[in-house]
Order: sequence, then structure tokens, then C-alpha cells
Amino acid sequence: MPGELDLDIFFADYWQQRPLYIPQFLPNCDKLIEAEELAGLACEEEIESRLVFSDENWRLQHGPFQESDFLQLPARGWSLLVQSVNHQVPEIHALYDYFRFLPQWRFDDIMASYTPGGGCSGPHFDYYDVFILQATGQREWQLGEHCGPHSTLRHDCDLCLLENFSATETYILQPGDLLYIPQQLAHWGKGDAESLSYSIGFRSPSDAELLAVISDHIGNELGEHQRLQENGPQPTTANGAIDAATLAQLRTRLHTLIDDCDLNTVFGEYVSSLAHPEGLPELDDDLKINDRIELQALLDDLQTQQQPLLKDESARLLYLAESDGNTRLFCNGQRCEPTVTAALAQLLCDHHAVSPSQLQPFLLDSGAVELLIWLLNHGIFYWHE
Repeated sequence: MPGELDLDIFFADYWQQRPLYIPQFLPNCDKLIEAEELAGLACEEEIESRLVFSDENWRLQHGPFQESDFLQLPARGWSLLVQSVNHQVPEIHALYDYFRFLPQWRFDDIMASYTPGGGCSGPHFDYYDVFILQATGQREWQLGEHCGPHSTLRHDCDLCLLENFSATETYILQPGDLLYIPQQLAHWGKGDAESLSYSIGFRSPSDAELLAVISDHIGNELGEHQRLQENGPQPTTANGAIDAATLAQLRTRLHTLIDDCDLNTVFGEYVSSLAHPEGLPELDDDLKINDRIELQALLDDLQTQQQPLLKDESARLLYLAESDGNTRLFCNGQRCEPTVTAALAQLLCDHHAVSPSQLQPFLLDSGAVELLIWLLNHGIFYWHE
């Protein structure tokens, strides 16, 4: 991270424990997007957006919006929130580079929040960690106590707002300032004047999400003939009872199903899937790479032009070391074939830009060539023409 922050101290004393305010974390981040551009993104069908009206009813309106919707807005008292702006604006996606000390599988997205003045988020808490970077104007953040299932929420508005909120800390963020808010900490952001901020969010799957995706995976692998079987059923005089032996057999069966499940693949596919997917278009047939020779020609051409291959801003590429010594890649919710070396996996997953010279040593490996061609033809990596 920029500045004097020691990451060991951050993880020991702050991460998921208490907030951290870093003044002037990233000055000169005010030109990444204009309010008009943000409104344009909110009009796109595939982009998640919403308007929050901070009146007494705390009204919520979901996008996509029409240009006429913005022309009818009041001068003050509302906020426009647009998810995954990092997928649309490379300069905003580059903000993630400052947070690569956290596992990429935790990274959710970067949300932009704009208000002309008088807009605020309302008192709430989230089940994810967030770094709030102030881009323009200033915004006040009041922080409260840690919350959870016991916290009482309001039922008279469209938003999940806390019924009771008492501020214990207050920060006034100026352009370039950063505020880390741990998960489940109550917070309330207020922008009295025009302002724009970015929320860089990190989350982990809930137990319910993991159980659902694991059970779906197991269920899709099972046939109708695979059923709970009784071990030596005995005659009974209480035919309405569910006996303890059957429940014990059920527990054993469930343990066996989970033990036999490929949890590496299930977890890799799930955490590499996009929270806000737009989809990546495949290349036109006349642009596709067909073999090692065409791949080498492309890399030679890029090397001459001193151009790197760039990972698409909406792509999510993760890797997992397997017990056989190979490394498995997961991309946007699917397992990639074939497996590759750990060195190539780390190069592709940990960097946004990869130079042709970095890829050159891997071109003797047929598996690496196959994977690189697939990534290029599916738009995961691209180059500037």
C-alpha cells in the first residue's frame, strides 16, 4: 500500500477488526470518471445501478435508467451508485493494484458513488470489507458498533437500514483520502456538497452460499439409482417412527458424498465467477488464433510494437496448485483445460499486463500454448491494434 502502512500491522491490528483512516492515500484520483459518464453507465442494461433518495422514506430505484430519468431528478438529496465500474473503465480497474496484498478471490468489485449534494447511504452495515477512496469533494463518515443478525433493521423503507445508530467515530474524507471499514461495522456516509467516491469491496462466501454450490455440484453428479440405503432393516412395531439407525446412516452417507466431492474445483469455479457478470465476447473467426505458429507470430508482432497482452478488466482468473504438481486455472466460473506450470499460472493471474517476452519461455509446452490460445480467443486477454 502507498504511504507508511506496515501490512503486518494492518492484518494484526485492523483487518476485520477496526477501521483505519489514511489521509492522502492516493492524491490525483479525481479524473478517473465524470458524473455524466457514470450516469451513462447507469443507462446500460448489463450494468447494475441504483438511485438512493435520502428523504424521510429512503426510497430506492434500480436501473437501468433513461437519460430522461436524470433530467427529472431534484437538485439535491440523492445518490447514484454504479457497481463494477472497474469492468468498464481501465483507469478505475487500476485502483485494484493497490490492494493486491489481499487474495484476489476475495475481491468483489469497485463501486462508484456520486451525489450532487445532500445524498447519503443511511446507517447500515455490510458483510464485506470495504476501502472507501474519496475522489472529488468531501464526505463525512460516521462509524458505529459492530453489527450482526441481532441488529434491528428498519422495515418502513426500501433499504436495509439500522433502526438505531450511534456514532463512535467520525471522519471527513478529502480527495485522495482512504477509509477502511471492516465487515459488520455500522457506518453512515453523508455528502453535503457534490462528491464522488469509490468503494473497493472484498468479501468471502457465506456458509449458505458454499453449502448451496457444493450441494448443486454433488447433485448434478448423482444418478437416480444412488439413494439412501438401510443397513439390515428390522421388523418394527412402531412404523411411524424414524429410527436412530436410519439417521446414523444418513449422516454417514452425507459425509461420504462430501468427501468424494472435488472441493478444489467447486471452490475454484465459484470464487472465480463474477458477482456482476457482463460476459466476454469471443473474437471474430478471422481474428482467432488457431495454432502455435499464429500465436508466435502475434507475440513477435507485439514485441516489435512493444505492446503487452492485457487482461480484460472484467475477467477473473485464479489458480490452484493440485496434488499432482500441476496447477489448475479457473476463469469466470469455469475450470480451464489443460493444467499448466505454477510459473505460468502466477504470471497470468497475478498481473494485468503480460509482455510477449514473459510468455516466450512457455511456448515449448503444448498445454501452455493451448491455454494461451483459449484465453485469447475468448477475450480474456486482448491487445491494442
